[in-house]
Amino acid sequence: MTKFAEHIQTLKRIHKAETLDALAIKIKRLDGEIRNKYYYGDLNEEQRRSIDAVLDSYSTDLEIIKKYRQEKLKKLNKRGSLF
Repeated sequence: MTKFAEHIQTLKRIHKAETLDALAIKIKRLDGEIRNKYYYGDLNEEQRRSIDAVLDSYSTDLEIIKKYRQEKLKKLNKRGSLF
């Protein structure tokens, strides 16, 4: 199992998502909720850094999902070219 696949499986367990699409949707929804609720409020510097860290984490997770999909597509394309 690749590092992307391991991370994806962990994220699916954490977010209780069955599919990769469901996982991406949940992460994007959480990101939007955090931005709308907290990001523009009256926050001190420590709170803002904490929220930024969470948002960065979500961005990283979405990037991993994207790379994992690309990895799977490459494998499928390689298999398809053999026939």
